[in-house]
Amino acid sequence: MVCVALAIAQATSPGKLLASPNSAFDLETKLAWTYVGLRVVHSLIHATTNTVMVRFGCFAASETVLLGLLYKAVQLVF
Repeated sequence: MVCVALAIAQATSPGKLLASPNSAFDLETKLAWTYVGLRVVHSLIHATTNTVMVRFGCFAASETVLLGLLYKAVQLVF
């Protein structure tokens, strides 16, 4: 849920309107929304067909995106 809030806040912030299209914030926003989308798809798979291998693939993809977000956050700190 934190990722959803951060993605919405970043997409609607005034600084977002002034940033260039290829800025780092744009990449982070895309990664955050990709993570949210993959988690929604994971939930839909779980609620409907519950095919474990497909669901695991979606989960693994979302965790990979989350690692990318973590990497970007660590870059900002250090």
